[in-house]
Amino acid sequence: MKPLHFETAVLSKPITVDLFPAGKDWNVLISGGDAPHVGSVTVARPDGSGGVGLEKIVLPTHKDDHVGDRYAAALAERTGHTVAVSCGIHYDGLSKEGIARVMDAMEGLLGEVCAALDSQEPPKIEVFPKR
Repeated sequence: MKPLHFETAVLSKPITVDLFPAGKDWNVLISGGDAPHVGSVTVARPDGSGGVGLEKIVLPTHKDDHVGDRYAAALAERTGHTVAVSCGIHYDGLSKEGIARVMDAMEGLLGEVCAALDSQEPPKIEVFPKR
């Protein structure tokens, strides 16, 4: 599997989603707006019963976990593997309408990410030759 990069613009500012394979698992970095940063870290893993379990850290006064949780859960469910998402999107003085635009754009980008993951070749596990 190869790293994947996605980008969109909301209110004339870029937001990027970068996925980095870690074996069968994924590390995801979501950042953008006026001040990209780390506002939350969410780890999702399949729970064995068809759902996913989430663990997260959210920095004080941040709400980045709304996007981070959505991506982590959706990607862990889709891949069947652990997904860690670091998320930090900040816009100065963002209105409720602006928040809705960011959330809509992130949902659309999630669809693109899922489609790209579906087309990825699964990792090849090399078996050491017997001696």
